[in-house]
Amino acid sequence: MKRESRETIFKKMNTNIGGHVTRRELLCLDCGQVNRLPPDRPTAVAQCGGCGQLLAPAAVQETTPDRLAAALRTDMLPLIVEFWAPWCGPCAKMDAELQVVANRFQGDMRFAKLNAEAHPGACARYGVQAMPTLVLFRDGREQARHIGVQPSVLIAEWVVGSAARST
Repeated sequence: MKRESRETIFKKMNTNIGGHVTRRELLCLDCGQVNRLPPDRPTAVAQCGGCGQLLAPAAVQETTPDRLAAALRTDMLPLIVEFWAPWCGPCAKMDAELQVVANRFQGDMRFAKLNAEAHPGACARYGVQAMPTLVLFRDGREQARHIGVQPSVLIAEWVVGSAARST
């Protein structure tokens, strides 16, 4: 079977069968505003019309359960969410590794983290039972899940492999 390039995989994830972008909206994880993006604007440089922050930064953004739920309803990009806790040693190790992956996939995906200790109801809602847990969401649904700390190279392989299976 032919391996597709990262660009091809992410282009497919964000287009419909006819090759047209299905929607161009992103929720700002900082202020909660839904932003419509012009078709010619690269996602990696798009800024929120409300607060001016980048909508798909090369960073893992802290989020809340309400913003996560809103992002799952509106976002055109796949969203990787790390469920973590401050007391979790592996979670601390995961932070640096996930940041490397977020830098690599800027503009193709968004990365967020949700504090499970501060928001235990969110863990129950999404069925998270271990820390750290990464969940790949696309079109409002879970596409893949990974539990435990991994080096950035393996996380990136998981992201690309999961993205390829969900297209």
